[in-house]
Amino acid sequence: MALISGLDTTSAVSAKIADFSQLYGGVTSDRLGFAVAGIGDHDGDGLNDAVAGAYSADPSGSSSGAVYLLWGSTTAWSGKSDVTTAAGVIALNGDTAGDQVGVGVAGGGDLDGDGFTELLVGAGGGVGEVFIVYGGARPSADAALSAVAQASVTGLVSKDGVGVSNAMSARADLDGDGVADLLLGAGGLDDDTNGLTDSGGVGLWLGGDRLSGALSFTAAPLLIQGVIDDEGVGSAVELLADMNGDGYGDLAAGAPVALDSAGAVTLWWGGAALSGARTTAEADMTLSGNDEGDYAGLALSAADMDGDGLTDLAVGAPLDGRSGDPAGAVYLVFGEAGLSGTLTLDDAAGAIFTDTTAYDSFGVSVAIGGDLDQDGLPDLAAGAYANKNATGRAFIFRGAGL
Repeated sequence: MALISGLDTTSAVSAKIADFSQLYGGVTSDRLGFAVAGIGDHDGDGLNDAVAGAYSADPSGSSSGAVYLLWGSTTAWSGKSDVTTAAGVIALNGDTAGDQVGVGVAGGGDLDGDGFTELLVGAGGGVGEVFIVYGGARPSADAALSAVAQASVTGLVSKDGVGVSNAMSARADLDGDGVADLLLGAGGLDDDTNGLTDSGGVGLWLGGDRLSGALSFTAAPLLIQGVIDDEGVGSAVELLADMNGDGYGDLAAGAPVALDSAGAVTLWWGGAALSGARTTAEADMTLSGNDEGDYAGLALSAADMDGDGLTDLAVGAPLDGRSGDPAGAVYLVFGEAGLSGTLTLDDAAGAIFTDTTAYDSFGVSVAIGGDLDQDGLPDLAAGAYANKNATGRAFIFRGAGL
């Protein structure tokens, strides 16, 4: 096991936001950048695209919200630009005040097999909603999100948590049909049938035919629910290309308030039989936080960091106290054949990244993605929004050498 600690080292590469080109919100309190995501090649021009949410923007009333589509280009932005007037940027706006469109964004998977990647947009107002915008030709002008989206999934009540960024994923194929699947979480979902409060839930829709119209989260073809009050499963979700080497994609669901907030992650191995009603007690593998209050599973991300062909899982635990203070940690669990059972993250992780400053919230967000140093392996980014007197930092760890 590699234990990587002491984030503020003299050898660390340091940069400031001011060193880069910037897009900023149209007015004060738009909260542009609250959620951002790469969404692959959404318009089919051969370049990857991105999206940024501004859930507090007011295009159709107070906090109706908006997301901004940032098209891939061979010409980079320079300096600072207002996102509402920047060349080529398209806004998809909420319909009415309080919609909070843009509280979550995700994408990158091709759910219908047409060669274009899809966009997922979360709206935090009302009962919570995820809009699905299938890829294709670019919109020619700003538009209402509801007019552009082909389908949406709604929660039952506002506290369900449908639509937050950590709880949307569409990047892997669980049933082996060659088409990406859609995974959503609702960490605040109640199980009324069994009298459970905030037990949480995870819904899976298999890719293939396009979804259409208004769908209910609880009508998902596969619905996984927690088994105790305040389990909160589905607060974060992630699809993995193949963690256990069986040829199918896999599913991970975070429950950061489970086990007295030690947190947990349940893992489900893919296959043709993933459907119906399930509970977390049936999971193929469970990773538990080490100590009460760690909040392990608040953030999840997955990719093959060590280049062995199996997907690895990063688990954020933003109040982990292994360094002596609740500074946070990120656990990297390497994929391997035969994974099963229940393990603590300490026992399961092949590498552990730690912070040493109390309440930095290191691991509140994690992302394994681009190969920043071009060594052929993806790199890991972890956020610590309270670092340096709450100015915040993102730390990047290279895949090489793990």
